[in-house]
Amino acid sequence: MSTHSASSQMLGYLYQVRYALFLILEQELDYSISIESLDDITFEEHGTPKELIQTKHHTTKNASVADTSTDLWRTIRVWCDALKKGKINPNETVLTLVTTSKATSENIIAQTLYPEGTVKRDVDKALELLEEVANSNSNETNKKAYEEFLSLTREERRQLVKAIRILDGSPNIIDTREKIKKILKTSTRIEFLEEVLDRLEGWWFEKTIQFLMKRRPSVLSITQEEVLNKLNDITEQYHKNNLPIYEIDFEIPSEDDLSKDKRIFIEQLKLIMLRPKRVQKAISDYIKAYEQRSRWIRNDLLFDDELKKYEKTLVDEWERKFEAMLEKLDFEEDKTEEKLISYGRDLYETIQDMEINIREKCTEPFIMRGSYHILANEMKVGWHAEFKNRLRHLLNELLEEVT
Repeated sequence: MSTHSASSQMLGYLYQVRYALFLILEQELDYSISIESLDDITFEEHGTPKELIQTKHHTTKNASVADTSTDLWRTIRVWCDALKKGKINPNETVLTLVTTSKATSENIIAQTLYPEGTVKRDVDKALELLEEVANSNSNETNKKAYEEFLSLTREERRQLVKAIRILDGSPNIIDTREKIKKILKTSTRIEFLEEVLDRLEGWWFEKTIQFLMKRRPSVLSITQEEVLNKLNDITEQYHKNNLPIYEIDFEIPSEDDLSKDKRIFIEQLKLIMLRPKRVQKAISDYIKAYEQRSRWIRNDLLFDDELKKYEKTLVDEWERKFEAMLEKLDFEEDKTEEKLISYGRDLYETIQDMEINIREKCTEPFIMRGSYHILANEMKVGWHAEFKNRLRHLLNELLEEVT
């Protein structure tokens, strides 16, 4: 297969998946949708196929739906096979060919199979022309499709043709994205439209991959309700009292994998003798919070100085509790290292259990916990009563390296 052919085929698959998302968002009825089961795209109601959709994507602008078009006849062959096997009832199922190609004045069959309500739709004329083309056997590539169509009874052929509708000149893969954006405009703030769509499509493509990998019909469908619920989950994260939480796929690195300037918060935890497993959890919180905050900044989602104000609040709460810890230690006659560690652990646990959110509905615990580790890494907060004296040398070393 040539590189051009492979890329065109890949575009066809991507188009199919994106167009399916567009259709399910556009649908008024709460049908479930499946991809690559009975057809490219299938709409079902309680397990019964209501519409089978074949998608054909072309990159050339002058592609047309000719009467001997391979796209047309391959699609008819697929539907003939489904009819023979009893998988569809053409009296109950709509058969749709969606193609980016355009029917010209010479492409009569396509025009006679336009959707119901259009002037040129003529089922009897379409059946006559299809039979004429099939009997002429003028295209060797379509031979099997012709034979499959003619093997149906006259009534079966008429039922099949009556169920077909052709949507030519359909939006290509780029234009389909624009159509989805228009749908999302009703529920999404305009400045976040691209990002919301990116996240919805990412979820949708991942869902599709999982379905196709499993290849079990019982898990190949997804309801419109599920798609809309996911969309609502995403858009709610872009409200003024919330922030999006991005999925971050990573393996928790070891301490040695971190650069020297990102290890100070770990030394803070070692001062209070935290177990290695808990240190690993802290590293995870640190990285996830760091990534979330970085993306919020890059995507311009934060208000003026919002992160600084949030950190100021965190530091203020820490100072109150740190000073309270120091007061308790003042009453200790014997300030042993064991007691310093014990008090430091208690402070750490108290801080970890607090709920200080950057915004009201942005409640993921790792944001606050990771932010405290970021502050601990900058030596703005600490757990051990003597953390500044014990770890000041680390900051000095980093400053020396910079200069």
